[in-house]
Amino acid sequence: MRLRAQLSEPSGVLRAWLIRRSMYALLCGVLAGVVCWATAYFQLGLAWELSGALFVCLSVVVVIHAGFAMGKRTSTAIMTRFATQVEDCAQGWNALHIPRMGWAPYDRMAEAVEALAAYRLQGYEDTCAALQRYRQLADEAPGLEVFLDLNGMVQWMNAMGTHRLNAGGKAPQSIQGLLEDWVHPKDRATLLEHIDKAIQGVVRERIEVRLMQADNSFFWGQCRLMPRLDPAGQVAGVRLSVQDIQSRKDAETRLIEMVAALQRTQALKEHYLGRSNDERMRLSALLDIVRFGILFIDRDHRIMYINQAAALTLNLNNRKEVVGMRDDVLLELSKDLRVNDEAYREHLAAVMQQNHRSEPYDIQLFDGRVIREQSSPVAGSDDSHPIGRVWIFEDVTETLKNQRHLTEMAECDPLTGLLNRRRFRHELGRHIAESLRRGTSLALVSFDFDGFKNINDRFGHQAGDEVLIRVPQALQAVIRRNELFFRLGGDEFAILVPHAQRESVQRLAQRIIEKASQIEFVFAEMPVRITLSLGVAFVPDHSSDAEELVIAADRALYHAKANGKNCWHMAEERGWNPVDSSMELLLLDKYSGNRND
Repeated sequence: MRLRAQLSEPSGVLRAWLIRRSMYALLCGVLAGVVCWATAYFQLGLAWELSGALFVCLSVVVVIHAGFAMGKRTSTAIMTRFATQVEDCAQGWNALHIPRMGWAPYDRMAEAVEALAAYRLQGYEDTCAALQRYRQLADEAPGLEVFLDLNGMVQWMNAMGTHRLNAGGKAPQSIQGLLEDWVHPKDRATLLEHIDKAIQGVVRERIEVRLMQADNSFFWGQCRLMPRLDPAGQVAGVRLSVQDIQSRKDAETRLIEMVAALQRTQALKEHYLGRSNDERMRLSALLDIVRFGILFIDRDHRIMYINQAAALTLNLNNRKEVVGMRDDVLLELSKDLRVNDEAYREHLAAVMQQNHRSEPYDIQLFDGRVIREQSSPVAGSDDSHPIGRVWIFEDVTETLKNQRHLTEMAECDPLTGLLNRRRFRHELGRHIAESLRRGTSLALVSFDFDGFKNINDRFGHQAGDEVLIRVPQALQAVIRRNELFFRLGGDEFAILVPHAQRESVQRLAQRIIEKASQIEFVFAEMPVRITLSLGVAFVPDHSSDAEELVIAADRALYHAKANGKNCWHMAEERGWNPVDSSMELLLLDKYSGNRND
């Protein structure tokens, strides 16, 4: 009993056990000594000696057994106290402190157990702190969070379940209670079905149900059911997350009301819209039958309308595909049609910077067509800013061809294909003005055939036409590209040489004479050769007036004829007066229209 009373002091228990052990050992020793002394001193005989030895043996056995029993009881009491302290610490998660006994093995074991308990206690406190933080986060979350086990029992929920929803201040313990207390009757079966699916391991999302609040009102919530797996991969429970979507539902309701109002307004406008569509269809039909291509582009550079003629112009298979397309995309699609796409893009960039009607611009296409384009901004109803731009495309290929044909008929000689007298007068005046402005020289070379009238009279006009055709064709080889070749009428020809130098013009005149003399004709099986007489006059050396320059060149020409023909002659300087009366008569005949070669 006294040993049990000392359990609160493990060191006292150990000390008492040591004192008693010493007392038992001392008593055993005293008894053994007394027996040995009495036997030897009193000489009691062999029987007494054997009895004394037996008594000593029994005393030693009794003392040893008592010592071991006392040690067992003492150690059992110490370990029981040790275990009680550890159990108390494990149950209450309190700090463990085991008193030391001064016995090294025991004290070492106590330190190890205290360290283990402190480590577990620290882990427990860290887990509790993390759990508290997670609970706080879950409680502060705007939605509802509930964890259900496989039996449909509620294991945990956040604060929203007891504060906002109508649970009487208490959380439901099962799925059935959750459905009855929180969910609108019309939505209970739907949510229960999805919970069963989630327990089977299927994630269910975006489930919209109506939930009951503490004031018995309902709000719309979007549910998400996610199965939670244990370490073995088996479903251990289901997490139910609910987000408040009442504001979205209210917005949807307002939107539906607005749509209904718009529909009512639209119903009032349907009659006018129908008439507008009829007008639009008539206008579209009208625009489709015109031969001009029409393209409307809004202020954002997107195509709003394109008629059939414009689609054909741009080689579009389906014009509806380009409606809504940006103009730069259409430009890229049609770039392979244009001969000079870069110049056209520069033209478009300049046009788009203007706010007025553009000038006509001709687009040359690789297939030979010429498309004339013109555009104009489309003013808005308030006339403040244009709402877009309209583009007009016209195929002017045939028009230009006809114009060129008419121009050729008006300015070209039908027999030789050379420029005629009308074009000669125009080019002569233009080149004289440019020569005077630039300070350069202009040469006029006039020539005709020697004896051309005899060919007509002897071999017929067909022979004369052959001469008029073949000789200019041959002379094209010695006339440069910048030199203009004219047929003035009959057998009269002229050549304008811009930026002329006397030496180069003289060489040209000589080449013309030599080339013409090399041409051989055969008429009526008779070989015939043609020679030329040339007259040359310069601006400004001989004259700065067109008529005077022509007269100066003609005087030089007739001077060449007077010198034996088949040669050229340079006009005399200004102030020269002819004295040859025959030459004057030839000039008078020429300008009076009575000339005969």
